[in-house]
Amino acid sequence: MGLSIRNCRPNDIEDIIRVESDAFTPEDIYSERLLKFLCVSCRDSSFVAVNEHGIVGYVISCVEEDKIHILSVAVLRDHWGKGIGKRLICAVLAKAAELGVPTVYLEARKSNVRALSLYTSLGFEVRGTLSSYYPNGEDGYLLVKALNKEDGASSFMLNGCGNQV
Repeated sequence: MGLSIRNCRPNDIEDIIRVESDAFTPEDIYSERLLKFLCVSCRDSSFVAVNEHGIVGYVISCVEEDKIHILSVAVLRDHWGKGIGKRLICAVLAKAAELGVPTVYLEARKSNVRALSLYTSLGFEVRGTLSSYYPNGEDGYLLVKALNKEDGASSFMLNGCGNQV
């Protein structure tokens, strides 16, 4: 069995917490209550990556009027570098195209070179610095991907996602 991407379900929370605990420092982990709320409230635009061992990554994103906000994306450390994060972000971009949402945005630590490289490779642009954004006082970047209203799901296939979705 290969990797599949599907929508987040409320019963995925334990696995999402396991992934989050592996990928992030304790100060950056969302509470179980918040993750449950987001997975239910934003399930149409939130996804998990599943292989034969279970959930190995997730992305939580919410539609906010004319934007999609990617709140969190994480992959188990022993699965880093396998393109799973890219496939998850591409699933969000495909959902944006399907809904006709013109903008997708997220925040990332200035020090998270790996994530910044992924986001910029998918067409996100740094639009601002978020001073002392993170609990430890670290600055973040606001990254935005503006989409054309004419863009359909096929346009994402040409913009870094290939057949990833």
